[in-house]
Amino acid sequence: MAEEHYRYSFELNPQFPFIADGNGSLLEISSRWRQLVGLTLQECLGSGWMRVLHPDDLEAVRKNWSDALKYGVRVDHEKRVRLVDGTYRWFRGRATARKAQDGSVIGWYGSTEDIHDRKLAEDALRKSEQRLRNLAESSPAVIWVSDTQGQTTFINRLWTDLTGQPNAEALGLGWLQPIHEEDRQRLHDVFSKAFRNREAFSAEYRLLTKSGCWKSMLDVAQPVYSVGGDFEGYIGSALDITSLRAAEMAQRSANSLVNAVLESTTDGVIVVDQNWRVEYVNKHAWELTGNKDELKPGADLWRLYPEQVGSEFHTAYQQAMAERQPRNAEGYIPVLSRWIRSQAYPTLDGLSIFFRDITEEKRAHDALTHLAHHDTLTGLPNREKLWLELASAVAETNEQGVSILLLDLDGFKEINDTRGHAVGDEVLRQVAGRLSPLCSAECHLARIGGDEFAFLQRSSSFETATALADTILSTIKSPISVEGSQVEIGASIGIALSDRDLDPTELMKRADIALYRGKADGRGVWRFFEQAMLEHLQHRQSLKEDLSKALENNQLQLHYQPLVDLASGHFAGCEALLRWMHPTRGMISPADFIPLAEETGQIVPIGRWVLHQACRDALAWPENTFVAVNLSPVQFRAEGLCDDVSDAIAAARLPPRRLQLEITESVLLQNTDHNLDLLTRLKGLGVGIALDDFGTGYSSLSYLRDFHFDKIKIDRSFVAEIGRGGHSEAIIRAVLGLASSLGLAVTAEGIELQSQADWLKEEGCRQGQGYLFGRPVPHDQFRID
Repeated sequence: MAEEHYRYSFELNPQFPFIADGNGSLLEISSRWRQLVGLTLQECLGSGWMRVLHPDDLEAVRKNWSDALKYGVRVDHEKRVRLVDGTYRWFRGRATARKAQDGSVIGWYGSTEDIHDRKLAEDALRKSEQRLRNLAESSPAVIWVSDTQGQTTFINRLWTDLTGQPNAEALGLGWLQPIHEEDRQRLHDVFSKAFRNREAFSAEYRLLTKSGCWKSMLDVAQPVYSVGGDFEGYIGSALDITSLRAAEMAQRSANSLVNAVLESTTDGVIVVDQNWRVEYVNKHAWELTGNKDELKPGADLWRLYPEQVGSEFHTAYQQAMAERQPRNAEGYIPVLSRWIRSQAYPTLDGLSIFFRDITEEKRAHDALTHLAHHDTLTGLPNREKLWLELASAVAETNEQGVSILLLDLDGFKEINDTRGHAVGDEVLRQVAGRLSPLCSAECHLARIGGDEFAFLQRSSSFETATALADTILSTIKSPISVEGSQVEIGASIGIALSDRDLDPTELMKRADIALYRGKADGRGVWRFFEQAMLEHLQHRQSLKEDLSKALENNQLQLHYQPLVDLASGHFAGCEALLRWMHPTRGMISPADFIPLAEETGQIVPIGRWVLHQACRDALAWPENTFVAVNLSPVQFRAEGLCDDVSDAIAAARLPPRRLQLEITESVLLQNTDHNLDLLTRLKGLGVGIALDDFGTGYSSLSYLRDFHFDKIKIDRSFVAEIGRGGHSEAIIRAVLGLASSLGLAVTAEGIELQSQADWLKEEGCRQGQGYLFGRPVPHDQFRID
C-alpha cells in the first residue's frame, strides 16, 4: 500500500518529480514529463534527459549540477526544454541531496516546475517598461518622477543635456543644485506644500546650464495614484521658457511700470541698445557707479568706461549680445574700489544689465577662505594651506629645490592626559609662537594636526635643512610656563629633500617615514629620509600581511624552556615561547613579529591558540609540573580573556593549577580597577598569576599590595650582573626578602652560569630559568631529565 501511495504522489504531483543517485544520474522521473518531451524512461536515465535542453541553457544546467555534486549545495536552475511538438518551454529544476549518516550524498530528490507563463509575463513587463522609458527619453521636455516622500526617482537625459549634472546626482533632491540660489528655497517650499496636500502644482525657476547660462523653466506636475487609490508620488515635466520670459521682459521694459519695479530693486540696472547706447539707468546704478553725471540715456557705455574694454564684463556683455543668451560676470573695478557681480540678459533691442556690489560678500568669502586654510588654535596655516604651498613649490622648483621638515612634539600626549586639554592647547600656542619667527619668504610653517607642525623650505640643501632642524630643537626644548608651572616639551623631526621626479605626496610620505624613524631612535632628534627606512617599513608591512595568515597556515610553533627547582635541580615546569617559522624567511624572532601582532590586534587570536596548544602539550608532563604562558597587554585589554583561559583548560582537561599566566608590569599601568577585577577573575579559575620582568622600569609596590600574585620573576638583566659588582645583587636580595614577607614564589630568569645558580640558591631563590638548564625547543624535542 505504501508503494502505491508513493507512486500516486509521484505521478499526480502538479510538478514533475525526479530521483537521481548520489552522482546525479537520473533514476526516475515523472511519466507526465516524459510524455511532455517525448522520451522513454530509458532515454531519460543518467544524463539522457539533457538531450531536450535548449543548447544555450545546457552549459549552465551542467555547471549547476556539477557545483551541487562538488559542494553538496541545492540544485536550482532555469532552462528551456524542447517539447514533443518541437517548441521550447521554460522550466525550473530544483533538487536536494539525501545524505547518509557520515555526510556522504546517497541520492537526489527534486522536481521540475513549469514557469513558462511567468517568464513570458516578466519579459512583457520589461519590454513595456523600456517602451515607456524610451518615450520619456525622447521627450522635448524634462520628464521626472518622484516617490511618496518627494524624492526624485527618475529624470530623463534632457536634464543632463541641459545642466551637465549626471543623472545619478540629480536623483533624490540633487536636482535642486543647478537651480538659482534665489529660487531654490522657494521652489523646494512649493514642492513640499504640494506633496503634503497631494495637489497639482506649477512653478518657475532659473536653471544653470552646462554652458554657464541661466534658463527659465516652467515645471508642472500631477500626483499619481495606484489602481487601488494609493498615492504613489508625482510625475512632472519642465519646459524651457527662456525665450518667452526674455520677450516678456523686453515688452515690460517699454512700460512705465517697469521703471517703478527697477527703481525699487537693490540691484543697479542699466539697459543698452544694440549699439551700446544707454536707454535706462536706475538710481542704484548711479549710486554704485559713483553718481557719474554722464551715465544717462543716450550715452555710449564703453566711452563712459573705456578702462573696462577687454575686461570680464566687456567680454560677457559682448557674448550675451552676440549669442542672445544671458551671461554672468564678476570682477573688481579699481576706479570704484568695489567688487561687482552682474548678469546681462538679452532683450529685443539690446541688453538689460543687472549688477550689485558684492564687496562685503567677497570680504566674508576671503575670511572664510582664511579660516579654511588656517588653524584656529594657533593662527598658523593648516595642512590644506601647506599642501597648496608645497604643490606650488614643487611645480616651480628649480636648482634650489624644496625640503619638508615634519615636527612632532615629544611627550605632548602625557601633558594632555595629565594636565588637561586646556594646558595642551596653551602649549601648542606657545610652541607656534616660538616657531613662527623662524619663518621667512623662503620658509613656511604650518600646523598640520594634533601636535604635528611642518616647515616648507624652498631649498633642498642638506646644510640648510640641518641648520633649521637644530634651531627648531633648541627653540622648543626650553620649558614652557603654563598656569604658574613649567612644562617640559621636546620634538622629533623628519626631513625629506626633493629631487626632480618627486611629487608632493611622495615628499610628505618620505618626511613622515623619517619622523617615524626619529621617534623610534629615542626622540629629541632629527632624521633625514633614507631609502633603507622605506625598505624597513615595507618589510614591516610585508611581515604584517604574512602574519595575518601565519596562524591559518600552521606556521606558528611553541617552544618550551624548562624551569627548575634550584635546591633539587628537578624539573618544575616550563615556559611556552612563541616562534614563527616563515616558509621563505625562516625562523622570525618574536621581537620582530609580536609587536606587529599587538599593533594589528592579531595577538588576540594568536594568544588564544597559544593557550590551547600549551594546555594540550602540558598533559605530557608530570602532574606536579606547570606550563607558563605570557599574556600581552593587548590580550589583557581585549574582551573575553577569562573565557579564553577557561576554554583552553577545559578543552585540554588540564588541572587549572598547572597553568600559570605571566603578565608584565606595563599591563597594570592603566585602568587599574579593570585590571584588578580581571586578575581576580582569572585567579578565580584556579590558575597561577606571575608578575614577569619585575623591577624593569614600572615597578610599583602598590601592585603587590592590591593583588596577591603567586609569583614574581626577576628580570634577566639583574641576574646577568651577579658576581660583577654593582647594585644588582642588593636589588635581588631586596626582591627575595619582599617576596618572602608576602609569601610569593620567585623565579630568576636568564641563568646561564652555574655560579649564578649557586648564588641565587644560597640567597633563597627557589626556582630558576635560563640556558644553563636548557634552551627553548619544540614540544616533540622537549625532554625531562
